[in-house]
Amino acid sequence: MYQFNLTSNFVTITGLETGKEYMLRVGAALGSIPYSPSGVEWTQFTRLKVKSLNQEDTISISGASGVVLHDCTDSSLFVHDSISGDFIANFSGLQIAENHQQNIKVILQQDLNPYMITGVQITGSPQTLNWKDNTVPTGTISGVDVISLSIIKQTGSNYLIFSN
Repeated sequence: MYQFNLTSNFVTITGLETGKEYMLRVGAALGSIPYSPSGVEWTQFTRLKVKSLNQEDTISISGASGVVLHDCTDSSLFVHDSISGDFIANFSGLQIAENHQQNIKVILQQDLNPYMITGVQITGSPQTLNWKDNTVPTGTISGVDVISLSIIKQTGSNYLIFSN
């Protein structure tokens, strides 16, 4: 049994199974009963394939320094190892509508010389990175640092970026 919950501009679907394909009908509501099947004029069909539920692929990056590309087309979870210097994270493949946001996690597996993200770009365009309490963190010697980024698209190529 599948349940659909339509609120504002979002549809939440529960009960789907990984690896199966579903047909999703998108339409405009007619009349005053927007969620009634009889009150919907279906205008478009879209095939939906469930890739994963509550899990995400990890993208591994080794030897980061300078400007490092993070392609968010397939994932927003990046794991760095053998980091060789502080670096600027350049995020591409973001699919954020205006006035919406995307969360990205960057995991830094540190060695004896810890390094940190020192800046952010969106498809090569420098952005302001707003750290919590306006304090850039330092890496943890031989530890693991998790950098959580919230990227909010304002208009066009204007973004607000916040981190922990």
